[in-house]
Amino acid sequence: MKRMKYRIFAGAMALVLGTGSLGSLCSEASTPPFGRTEEEWAKLEDDNLEYDEIADLIHEYNPTVIGNNYDYDEWVDENGTTASDVAAEYRLQAGRLESTDSDSILTDVANRISANNLRSQADNNTDDSVTTLLGYQEQEAQLVMEAKTAFATYYLRKAQYESAQVQLETLKNTLTQTEMEVAAGTATNMELLTAQKNVQDQEATVKTAENSIETARQSLIIMFGWSSVDQPTIGAAPEVSVSAVDSIDLQADIDTALTNNYTIKTNQRKLYNAEYADNQEQLEKDLAANDTAVRASVSSAYKSLNNARMSLTTAETALATEQSSAAIAQAEYSAGLSTALEYSNSQLSLKSAEIAVETAKLNLLTAYITYSSYVDGLADAG
Repeated sequence: MKRMKYRIFAGAMALVLGTGSLGSLCSEASTPPFGRTEEEWAKLEDDNLEYDEIADLIHEYNPTVIGNNYDYDEWVDENGTTASDVAAEYRLQAGRLESTDSDSILTDVANRISANNLRSQADNNTDDSVTTLLGYQEQEAQLVMEAKTAFATYYLRKAQYESAQVQLETLKNTLTQTEMEVAAGTATNMELLTAQKNVQDQEATVKTAENSIETARQSLIIMFGWSSVDQPTIGAAPEVSVSAVDSIDLQADIDTALTNNYTIKTNQRKLYNAEYADNQEQLEKDLAANDTAVRASVSSAYKSLNNARMSLTTAETALATEQSSAAIAQAEYSAGLSTALEYSNSQLSLKSAEIAVETAKLNLLTAYITYSSYVDGLADAG
């Protein structure tokens, strides 16, 4: 089973790093077995990829996150937990360099320079286990945002493929119409050649769009521990309602984004750890710049979200118009007042409008993923 193999991988890594045992080899993931119920593990370990599982799947099975868990433990083992512990490790390394025997004057000089640099790092150190952990947590959150975006992108590629197919059928109808006009002497051979080339070019576009679906699928599933050749079932993409966007309180979300932002939390911790006035002054300046950047970042994401909402409304209005036109075309065709080709074109226009709505919904989802991720801590802090 795909999920179990990554739990085995995690256990094997624990053995290599000396943090696990043979008894844990087949059960260890990022979360220990008792951290979730059997039902929860079964849901995560199946061959279904559901949107609402993404954060948990990234946490348990993303190779980068698994590696980061062990890197963090190793970092703490080597450096300790407090800023003082980290500074002491720098000074210890400096002492080792200075006590190293060497037959080369150049090596001795290089060691002294390195030792002095290490002592300077110790004096100015503001990192500890908290700032290190925040960095790993931010990377995991970023991976979750990327995975959610990749989920939406997969369905966008499918919509683009369907749109390309509709365009191909439309061009084929145009070719048929042109052939009839050439036969009737109302169109030229050059127009016929152009119509034929348009069909050929669109066939290539359809093939490219089809291939892009598989590329997007592979990019998505490997983030969760599947290999590119695996065929998990990918669940439906969620829809974001216009009312949900309209009900957003931007100022409240900006305040939340400032509280959650990983860069701000890291710099706040560094300020807490800073011993010297110069470092404190610089970090206070950084935090002020972070505040400004986060506000601008969330506001920009909100603007993009609103633009996506308006695009969806426009697409839905266009669809309603096409539905009315299609109903008229159906009545005319049934009454023998239009040709099969005209009726076909009306149906293709309707299908194109339906795909446009689906595309707009997915673009709205993508914009919402970005906005909500920024509020949750990933806004650009400069």
